[in-house]
Amino acid sequence: MDLIKVAMQAGSACHSSVARSTRTWTGDIDCVDFGALDDPKSTQSGVTGSALMAIMEIRHALSTDAPAVTALLTELGYPDNDVADVRGRLERWARHPEGAAFVAEADGTVVGVVAVVAIPLLERPGSGGRIVALVVDETRRGSGIGRELVAAAEAEALRLGCDTMEVTSSRHRTAAHAFYRARGYEDRCEHSARFIRRLAPGY
Repeated sequence: MDLIKVAMQAGSACHSSVARSTRTWTGDIDCVDFGALDDPKSTQSGVTGSALMAIMEIRHALSTDAPAVTALLTELGYPDNDVADVRGRLERWARHPEGAAFVAEADGTVVGVVAVVAIPLLERPGSGGRIVALVVDETRRGSGIGRELVAAAEAEALRLGCDTMEVTSSRHRTAAHAFYRARGYEDRCEHSARFIRRLAPGY
């Protein structure tokens, strides 16, 4: 995927630990509360100054992005990640034949990350896409970054032959659910159950 540059409204820093996000996608353990993600009228405490026009780039994640991605994963609720481990994961994603990780970079700073994978299907032709992680820097939420990351993930999924995209979200993240529905995603939990069995120690 070619690097994408987007002119966007970049809000000023926010001192609140709860902030707006734009497009944010993730698996059920990988989602910041998207509540007012894309609502331009949404406000939050601690925001000062006027919005500025900035150029944001969506590009493939590099191993050198590990420190910034590690910080973003902490915001996502995973504070135990080590930079070296994250660097190794980014290198693995870079080699993934049917997946990709992208970052959003604004003013030379990585402010968001998303990872998407294509899952080959057996019951029918094609693949299904899945966003496995998405987070935007809490000081930049509400400025369109998440929206562009999701667009990049969906474009990559299409390129990999996917005809659907899925994301899971914990039931308590009701604001995130509204965000997904507003973008055409349907809650299918009443049609199928999700079973998980841990095979090895982990999160």
